[in-house]
Amino acid sequence: QPAALAALHGEGLAFLGALERLEAACTGPAEPCIAALVAVGDVSGDGALGTAEIARLLRGAAWVLAAQEGGSAETLAGVTAAGAVGGLLAAQLMVGSLDYDGDGRLSAAELRQDRGALPVVAGDAAGRPFRTEGVADGAGFLRGLVEGIIGSR
Repeated sequence: QPAALAALHGEGLAFLGALERLEAACTGPAEPCIAALVAVGDVSGDGALGTAEIARLLRGAAWVLAAQEGGSAETLAGVTAAGAVGGLLAAQLMVGSLDYDGDGRLSAAELRQDRGALPVVAGDAAGRPFRTEGVADGAGFLRGLVEGIIGSR
């Protein structure tokens, strides 16, 4: 049953091959790791990861984990089925939370946003952080405003 074997193992074996490239690229800074992730996941060739491409990577990762645990054909089939639903939901959440330009795909720039280097923060030369006394007052005001809006419905 070559078709059945391909359906059960195809994405997992493809991810297993990609995993070696990811491991090689992900030993240092985030930039080459993210570039490798986009390269191995970008089936369409547009330089970004869509929901289907991210879900494919997640299904492959689930298969690898199940196979690593010595999963039987039934276990792998169950993981493949669960990965189809779980991978799609996780991919939709990822795109929804990281797609800053709203194009429905995740670019390397979107994936590395706030992950490539530590952000520069305000402070002064003496090492004292910037003043935050007003932040608590502002947050309290916003909380009261939201509660008032919700309570008036």
